[in-house]
Amino acid sequence: MTDKNGSYEINTLFINISQIPAGGVLSFSASGHIDVPDVLCPGASKAPAELMFAGCLERKDGYRFYLEGAMSASLNVFCSLCLKDTSYTVKTDIREVFNRETNSDTEEWPFSGNIIDLTQALRSNLLTVLPVRILCQDDCRGLCPVCGADLNVTQCGCGAELKKPNNNMFNDLQALQKDIKMLNNRKE
Repeated sequence: MTDKNGSYEINTLFINISQIPAGGVLSFSASGHIDVPDVLCPGASKAPAELMFAGCLERKDGYRFYLEGAMSASLNVFCSLCLKDTSYTVKTDIREVFNRETNSDTEEWPFSGNIIDLTQALRSNLLTVLPVRILCQDDCRGLCPVCGADLNVTQCGCGAELKKPNNNMFNDLQALQKDIKMLNNRKE
């Protein structure tokens, strides 16, 4: 679909470049879904990220295309601390080069034929701007490590138990550290 300015709206992340002449520019907006690996963004595998891209694709010559624009993505994830369902939106600017003649030594995205698949380039950009952990709110208190209660909702009595020396999990780590030092001193 084209509007009065010659812009296109695309409901996929595949762009047909056959109509773009050398030196020509295709302005478009595209939407789609991108899977986010759970390893890189825990909880993100609940559902694919909804992605919106608006920008242009410029043909420099017969084999190189420059993509420039802005991307926003909405993810439905679990809070990293309390595991509540939460949504997270990220926005970033995109500048990428697609090349028919790309070799592995360049930072250009390869393609063949008349179709450029934006999926990998947009996923890569999305993963670089995602935070290590996503919280439901800035002051999320998480779950109690003893009983599992959501500390945003209720106060449990386990906090006092954790303060006792025999219930502190770091005491075990400290004892292990002392044992390691003792073993190292014996070796010397």
